[in-house]
Amino acid sequence: SVPAVLCELCASAVKCPRLAVFRALHLSPGRRRAAAYPLPVKRRTFRAGDRTLTEFFDGAHRSDHSTRFVATQLQSVVRPGDVVAETGCGTGVLAMTAAALGAARVWAVDVDAAAVALCSASARANGLPAVRAVTGVLLDPLPADSPLDLVVAVMPQKPSNSAFSARYAGGADGADLVCAAIDAAAARLSSGGRLLVYHHSVAHPARVEAALARSFEWSTAASRLRCFGAQRYERQAPGMLAHLSALAEAGTVDVRIGAAHLVWRSRVIAAVRR
Repeated sequence: SVPAVLCELCASAVKCPRLAVFRALHLSPGRRRAAAYPLPVKRRTFRAGDRTLTEFFDGAHRSDHSTRFVATQLQSVVRPGDVVAETGCGTGVLAMTAAALGAARVWAVDVDAAAVALCSASARANGLPAVRAVTGVLLDPLPADSPLDLVVAVMPQKPSNSAFSARYAGGADGADLVCAAIDAAAARLSSGGRLLVYHHSVAHPARVEAALARSFEWSTAASRLRCFGAQRYERQAPGMLAHLSALAEAGTVDVRIGAAHLVWRSRVIAAVRR
């Protein structure tokens, strides 16, 4: 039941040694400092087809606008009986959406064991046994002989010269993890297999498109402008705004930089394996 699972994950939360141990062992040093105390587990609902599902989340692990944006496209992509993998699953909203839409098996993978624990608990509480959440990198934890019909990826992709956050940093040009997810999907999908990937234009668009073109036929399924506060962007790590400005001046990324706000384009890319 939902109350039982919340108890397991410490819904009352403030003094749970189990959750503290998860974070101490599995978070990167920077994130470990930010989560030196257990965070309360909360819950909220979201729609998946004709179902209302519950997401368990906390201050360090929660779905955001990019997850919701991809979910709007996922509902027209999942086919009954699909075997789906979501890499960078976080709390598992997209994995659970795929299961609720009729996928037979959904692998949910994340490098953060605390996020995987939240995903597993949410799937159990929602009665979605098709979801199997595992800790690991990209699609590496999946059995080698497991066929896949669809891969879904929402990866960290803000450009930075430092690994300031496992949740947001995407390498020097922002595209390292997006391209790695595309290559991992290409290696696992057979001809006709599908990929749904989130991308925004501050992560080297030409490099991402070249990675797609190597193995996929692709198109932009949906796009929209994203506005982000300039000061908020800089607060993520010292020098991030200057680094982004240099990339924009070189034509590596596509972003409008104003005194108070940054504007870039977010898109959901739908691709089919050749």
